[in-house]
Amino acid sequence: MDGETTHRVDFSRTMPLFPLSSVTLLPQAVAPFHIFEPRYVQMISHALDGSGLIVMGVLDRASAFDTGDPPVRPAVCVGRIAQHHLLDDGRFNILLQGICRARVVDIEPADDETLYRRALLEPLERDGDTPDLEPVRTELVNLFSAEPLRDLVAAESVAGALGSEDAPTRALLELITMSVLSDETVKYRMLEEPDAEERAGVLISELHRLRRVLERARGQREMHVDQPRGVWLN
Repeated sequence: MDGETTHRVDFSRTMPLFPLSSVTLLPQAVAPFHIFEPRYVQMISHALDGSGLIVMGVLDRASAFDTGDPPVRPAVCVGRIAQHHLLDDGRFNILLQGICRARVVDIEPADDETLYRRALLEPLERDGDTPDLEPVRTELVNLFSAEPLRDLVAAESVAGALGSEDAPTRALLELITMSVLSDETVKYRMLEEPDAEERAGVLISELHRLRRVLERARGQREMHVDQPRGVWLN
């Protein structure tokens, strides 16, 4: 991961809205998407002809099965199309890079010409919000240097990023959240939190919880292996 890159986002204009059922993107993270629905194929085409920005939203689960366009939760991530590939049948494969957190102010509905919704946003993070996160980075290094977190599939890439001077700690919070945590409630909490120190606290707390869960699971496996097998006596 290289250092954080700044991209200008014009919050005075609406942006294409791509809502999914869960948090799929955080700032600085990169995620692949296969775009096949006609409305979102049109959305990608329009975005590529414009700013290249897309709003990744999260559907309100309480209304996710409503007819029509279900509501979207307030916190979103603005993403930039970093790579795209147009398939022969008109579908797209894209890589989306998270740019910044934002909050939905208003949503314009789809119409006959524009098949997807558009969102008017306001930023969630202030410019210059750069708290000292060095103690957090040290704790993250310690957590991923010891069992059981160092045995996770993502641990090697996380440890490599933590050891890179080019990787800002703020960005690493996003990387670890997306690659290690699975609880969607926690991911959305990370998305909606504007303060980096608060996000760091949430992540550290969740990693300690995960460590305890993994330690208990390993202990139970060892107990099962060590239990004596039953012996039948004639």
